[in-house]
Amino acid sequence: MAAKQGYKYVIEHMEEDDDTTKVVPPWVQLEYAQMLKHAGPQSEVFFTSLSSQSAEILPKQLEEAVAKHGTPVAKAHATTTPILTLLSSANPPIPISKVCLLDPKAERVLSPEDGEEGVFEYFLFGGILGDDPPRDRTGELRRMGFETRHLGSVQMTTDTAERGDLVSGDNSYREFKAQARRRTKVFCKGYRALRRHNSRAGALGVSKRIIDDKIPLDKIPYVDHPTIRFTENEAVEMPFRYIKGEDGEPILPAGMRELLRDDLNKSFDEF
Repeated sequence: MAAKQGYKYVIEHMEEDDDTTKVVPPWVQLEYAQMLKHAGPQSEVFFTSLSSQSAEILPKQLEEAVAKHGTPVAKAHATTTPILTLLSSANPPIPISKVCLLDPKAERVLSPEDGEEGVFEYFLFGGILGDDPPRDRTGELRRMGFETRHLGSVQMTTDTAERGDLVSGDNSYREFKAQARRRTKVFCKGYRALRRHNSRAGALGVSKRIIDDKIPLDKIPYVDHPTIRFTENEAVEMPFRYIKGEDGEPILPAGMRELLRDDLNKSFDEF
């Protein structure tokens, strides 16, 4: 059996690089480590357009988070360089036509054929750390002229910048809290905490299964809005879609359950 091909994944954040920019928070560290696990040891993951502080501290944070997985992972690169500069500075330069932007507004779905040799060299995801309220960051990349593919409805659950449907303070947010309390019958701290744990790692995981494992999108098993239960009286209902593991449970980053439980014990002011 031939060895699997390695791929290059890019997470373009477009953070504002100033004195107030915060370093990468714990939940993002866990998600990034999960991305490296999803991508696999033959691939590379580039975290681009980070702030200077984030680019400096992220490698060490990822090293610590990756240790929790205990398995080989993709090589990570953290840089302040934006995607277009990354491509033009490569030797030889990478043409835009060799980059696939995962875009929920794309006309074509990502398929196993997109992972064939010679089609795409980079798979690009748009996002920003803790962007609240959410903005259409993928739209900024879309205007750069990349080829685009979508991941069906799962894309809306893995890129919060494209959702914009539940915002703290509006009626949808209040209704979400009411529904979460009714469904789980516990006091849930609400969407502000949960949206911080949106799974960009899931989008990369789905993409890897399609282009590398050659599994069509409609054949990937999912679990929608899973309830993460800690005790009989403590639980969190996640308003996202997750890849389903062999045990039937959602695949969460290592350490995420503990972080979610810590959030349950915080007041709203601590977010």
